[in-house]
Amino acid sequence: MPELPEVETARRQLHEELVGQLIVKADALDLKMLVGGNTDEFSSRLEGRRIVGTDRHGKHLFLLLDHGTLRIHLGMNGSLHLFRCGEETRHQRLVLDLDHVRVIFDNPRRFGRFQVVENVMTFVSQKGLGPDALSIGEEEFLHRVGGRRKAIKAVLLDQKVVAGIGNLYADEVLFQERLAPVALASRIPKDRLIGTWSRMREVLGTAINAGTDFERFPDDYLLRQRDRGGPCPRCGHELRSAKVGGRTTIYCPFCLSI
Repeated sequence: MPELPEVETARRQLHEELVGQLIVKADALDLKMLVGGNTDEFSSRLEGRRIVGTDRHGKHLFLLLDHGTLRIHLGMNGSLHLFRCGEETRHQRLVLDLDHVRVIFDNPRRFGRFQVVENVMTFVSQKGLGPDALSIGEEEFLHRVGGRRKAIKAVLLDQKVVAGIGNLYADEVLFQERLAPVALASRIPKDRLIGTWSRMREVLGTAINAGTDFERFPDDYLLRQRDRGGPCPRCGHELRSAKVGGRTTIYCPFCLSI
């Protein structure tokens, strides 16, 4: 599933290409993915509107309009494509024709969502999302994470605690901090929680700078070869797997310091 780094990478690409352009035509092609399910209303709220900026909160991408905001969640395997002509993709669910470019939201498994919302902050508040993982400060992270009597991996995955971390990057953050994914957040010492906050920012920044290309990650990153039974990139021992928070977790039991 696209996580914060993938969505931020997409946002930056869209910002460079789309800001200032007018939406000439908007076609919602999948009612399951259109929140609200009214294609005529959706199109009327977008057509004739100009894109004035972009934003992101957690895994949610926003196109800021001169009136209203288009919210896109990429789901399990959604992607956004820019074309100069009238091309199509096999699993297109949303098509925006602008002045000089076509934007297609392609989503084979149809777990993505899109809708027109009032603004970013109203949507975040209504959904009860936590602070963005790249924006949250140290003290707020300690306050929101430290008192949870749940496995730290499950806490990091909770979008109402911190928004933007998914299964892959949660594993990487904990691997870099040498924390056991099953360690109760409430029992982790303060200095290690601060380390987790710092590692989170470091891992996300590294992923964004690498264009989310795992092969460009540092050699000691788990995501370069995140396979159960594969070699740990740090110590060479066999990686293990477990279910934490309902998700498959890859970790190295030999590298843990807590």
